[in-house]
Amino acid sequence: MPKYQIIASDLDGTLLNSAGIISEENLAAIRQLTAMGVHFVPASGRSFAEMPQQIRDCTDIRYVIYSNGAAVLDRKTGERILCCLSKEESNEILDIIGEYDVHITLRQGGECYVDAGEQGPEKYDYYHIGHAHAQITWDYGIHRENFGEFSYTLGDVDLYAVHFHDAAERIECRDRLLALGKYAIAEANPRSLEISAKDAGKGGAIHRLADHLGIDRADTIGMGDSDNDTTMIIAAGLGLVMKNGCDSLKKIADEIICNNNEHAVKYVLEHYIEK
Repeated sequence: MPKYQIIASDLDGTLLNSAGIISEENLAAIRQLTAMGVHFVPASGRSFAEMPQQIRDCTDIRYVIYSNGAAVLDRKTGERILCCLSKEESNEILDIIGEYDVHITLRQGGECYVDAGEQGPEKYDYYHIGHAHAQITWDYGIHRENFGEFSYTLGDVDLYAVHFHDAAERIECRDRLLALGKYAIAEANPRSLEISAKDAGKGGAIHRLADHLGIDRADTIGMGDSDNDTTMIIAAGLGLVMKNGCDSLKKIADEIICNNNEHAVKYVLEHYIEK
């Protein structure tokens, strides 16, 4: 059995290449890892419903970390390991972010919910929403006409992804939430915040999955490229950051590896599993 038994990988900028797909080389490496008894685990800020079809179709992937670590799904049994926001916490967050000019994506129960009145190219441009997130939201989001009222009814909320029209408002909102000391805040880009339970995060999810499977936490690999991968890089036994990753992540990485167009899973298989 290889030393490393869990490999958790971010999607965009890591597992997915610049065309937004998993290369055949990476798919072959995932098959080989599974045959060796190693769990390859996609880890994303997306809900499970927003996962690429390639992941949902891949029978070699049993566990998926989604909503920035708020949930780990066992695709074989349907069991979920959760670290979510309570209804009280969710409502407190809604009260605060509702004071700002924002676009809200709410992830809960593996689904993605958005305000039907805040969708479309003009809205996405207004809130500085990148093409990839906009496309995912449009294609996979459940568009609710009564989004505000509906949101306040929910408990066990995975994550809020919030995009701001005004950069100063984003900073003010972030600081207010951080001051409460109750929530995890990830800043995927200068116009957005991702808000989840304090102990969620991709790093917490790796530890919860390792404990669930009886695997030593040191025998895990985390690989990513952006700010919301920080806890995963720190928590994993071996934290790998892509060459195309952000500078802040490279400073805390154990090692910097190839870029996302150079088949990262194949690279990890050859350099850290088979060696």
